[in-house]
Amino acid sequence: MSKTNQFHPYPRYKPSGVEWLGDVPEHWEVWKLGHLALLKSGEGINYERIEQDGPYAVYGGNGLRGYADNFTHNGKYVLIGRQGALCGNINYAEGKFWASEHAVVVNPLKRWDVRWMGELLRSMELNQYSISAAQPGLSVGRVSALRLPVPPSGEQQAIARFLDEETKKIDDLIEAKRELLALLKEKRQAVITHAVTKGLDPDAHLKSSGIDWLGDVPEHWEVWKLGQACRDIGSGTTPPTDSERWYGEEICWVTTGELRERPIAETAKKLTAEALESFSALKIFPAGSVVIAMY
Repeated sequence: MSKTNQFHPYPRYKPSGVEWLGDVPEHWEVWKLGHLALLKSGEGINYERIEQDGPYAVYGGNGLRGYADNFTHNGKYVLIGRQGALCGNINYAEGKFWASEHAVVVNPLKRWDVRWMGELLRSMELNQYSISAAQPGLSVGRVSALRLPVPPSGEQQAIARFLDEETKKIDDLIEAKRELLALLKEKRQAVITHAVTKGLDPDAHLKSSGIDWLGDVPEHWEVWKLGQACRDIGSGTTPPTDSERWYGEEICWVTTGELRERPIAETAKKLTAEALESFSALKIFPAGSVVIAMY
């Protein structure tokens, strides 16, 4: 599988018999996952046994949890998250490690490439096969019955190498963007801080503000306490959530989660006029007010 023809069509295809999969290359096979691998949860481990450092990694449903002084598996395996909102997610473990009861270990019954299998399972979005409950859990029996496209061993390895190369390029680009965004965020804050504490005139005469964090300010500026500059400073409250009478479509109610350093024109939740009358800590603030996250 060279880079010049990596996405070129195969000579012939055949129906896979699997609705989500469609046609597959004619020489590929289609197997149930349960015929390729045994899916089995790891072993329970007490929280007290998991340390920040240790000889053996401990993997749970969402990846690395910490380290322990013993192990349950030795080798290279695909792990599937079994419980919680992220059940169905894919991780890898290699060497000696402990798999907890929240991680499903994909144990090979036939020979296949681990990286190929892991990324195939990731592409299938196994979370959709979870059982709806207070704590979502993956239906291992249902996942084991899923039918998968299985190319020959050499193609599995070629696919795995291709994914390693291409995803590394993408990951490197993402990391570079993160670094650029961090620098831009830092520059943005520096521009704001200089403008509001030193003004726009680089030749302005300065004087000491008397405040350590502020330093010098333009000579003609004044220094006030925040309470002298604001007409009203106050916080709100949250009405009891056990009654629907306080929540309606009348009065915008700003929550901490909506503070994203941009103007708020609409809120996800609203309160009733009755709530405003019943709770003195609830106040109507005028448009243009500055809102600060407290918690």
